[in-house]
Amino acid sequence: MRMWAAALLCTWANAAPAYSVLDSSQSAATAISDAVLSGIADEFADPVAVQFRRLRMGREDVVCGELNAKNGYGAYVGFQPFYAFIRNGQTLPLQLGQNCPASVRSP
Repeated sequence: MRMWAAALLCTWANAAPAYSVLDSSQSAATAISDAVLSGIADEFADPVAVQFRRLRMGREDVVCGELNAKNGYGAYVGFQPFYAFIRNGQTLPLQLGQNCPASVRSP
């Protein structure tokens, strides 16, 4: 029983994130913590299916990009712009369908 629990814990600790980054913005994704991207993905019914692209950090702890998620029928709805403010490693409410505000974009 202890061996099984230890194996399960090791598997869970090495689990892949509950989202995917589909383009070269993966380097920006590493600057953005997994907790932040997972927090955004967790706002959807199927967080494992959430896809990100064009990720970038804005000024004032803002993450911007595009995401694609599945609807209630299990079909992807298409990439939509989003931004979310980050405070203490947590995302504040996600702004979906809106581009990153000009006032917080990186130069």
